Amino acid sequence: MFVGLMRLSLRIPGSGSLKERRQVVASIKGRLRSRFNVSVAQIDDSGHWNGAKLGMALVGDSRGYLNGQLETILRFIEENYPVEVFGLEKEII
Repeated sequence: MFVGLMRLSLRIPGSGSLKERRQVVASIKGRLRSRFNVSVAQIDDSGHWNGAKLGMALVGDSRGYLNGQLETILRFIEENYPVEVFGLEKEII
């Protein structure tokens, strides 16, 4: 059994308030949970209205599968949300 971990730092340029940031982050988390069955949480609540950090974890039986899923999740976020990914850490243990 392997665990895939990914931490993303996001810039949300269209966000003008903490409320707008929360809406974008909540949408991302909800859709990732339902679409990819991934555990996801906001891991840094710095109070900045235009940025967020997300952490996610997946469990699987092969490193290749987990790496592919993490890449698919990253592409999904980039293609479906008005965010810029400026920090990315992936680890498979």
